[in-house]
Amino acid sequence: MKVRKLFLMLFIAVPLIVMILVGLLAGIFQLKRDIAVSANTLLRFSADISAASWQVAGKAARLAESSCTDTLKELSRTRAFTPYVRDIGFLENGDITCSFVTGTERYHFSRLAGLSLPASYPERWLRSIGSMAEGPDRLVVVYVKKVAADKAAFVIVDSQYV
Repeated sequence: MKVRKLFLMLFIAVPLIVMILVGLLAGIFQLKRDIAVSANTLLRFSADISAASWQVAGKAARLAESSCTDTLKELSRTRAFTPYVRDIGFLENGDITCSFVTGTERYHFSRLAGLSLPASYPERWLRSIGSMAEGPDRLVVVYVKKVAADKAAFVIVDSQYV
């Protein structure tokens, strides 16, 4: 009788334990797969936003020789179709000379960002900044494209999108 009870318990317990282990392993593999898919999606989205930001910086660079008033109209139109962009404008000798946020007023970039710019602008420059004055307290990413020796176009993207 004891042998029969032991056999019956093993007959039930062994498949139960095997099924629990199989379910656990399947769950772990599914979790790893989901993490890989999510990471790939986030990286692709970030790359797409970065490519679009460089494209907007290039478009702004082509407008560098126009008057600020005319440029602001085009920058407003461009910003309307790129909702993740916080600001688009121009830098000249470390000052923001014309931008969507500041308009035609001249601001020193360090006043808004708490960061000084390089002495000469590289062809393309990318930098993340802790937060900008007069904006939400979130990181921002600044994309800068050189226009001339002392002039560059910039795009500021809110970090919640990158």
